Amino acid sequence: MPMKTEELKKYKGYKEDEVKIARFLDKNKANGFTVEEIRKGIGEIDIAYTPDEKGSLLTLQNVSSFTVNVLDRVLFTRTLREMAQKGKISVSEVSGEKYYFID
Repeated sequence: MPMKTEELKKYKGYKEDEVKIARFLDKNKANGFTVEEIRKGIGEIDIAYTPDEKGSLLTLQNVSSFTVNVLDRVLFTRTLREMAQKGKISVSEVSGEKYYFID
């Protein structure tokens, strides 16, 4: 899919996830977003939990899904933190919650 030369220059050296994040924040410049709001904004979704035949969610499959969901959040948060450290995005903490944005 073609990309505008302006974006090619703007996102040079960005990883795929970083481009998605930067585009989302750039489209919403007047706002700051939490980790979860950004995840939802770029279409990241958790793996759903499926109950067994008795209706219990305590299954090996769900434990695996939970683990993947947690790892995804940890890596996503790490990406945001690294982007902020490199000056690709900004971060501000208010009432103990971090909000990410682009000026």
